[in-house]
Amino acid sequence: MTSVYVLNNNLDQALGILKRKMAKEGILKDVLKRGGALSKGEKRRAKDRNAKLKRKKSERQGSEYRPKLDRAAWGGK
Repeated sequence: MTSVYVLNNNLDQALGILKRKMAKEGILKDVLKRGGALSKGEKRRAKDRNAKLKRKKSERQGSEYRPKLDRAAWGGK
């Protein structure tokens, strides 16, 4: 686990040291690789799941759910 001590309330210096340590250990590359490794189907399922949760939340709050119109279907941009 990477750790950095902040001396004299100098956060800028501590952040720079942390970034250098993370780059040296390759932590950032691992995080980006894991986060961007979703297939098209996984992304679509996550999008559908989030839309369903948003719709249910708005129904619980008493407001109507109004999805955005697909402008391409209506001839717009």
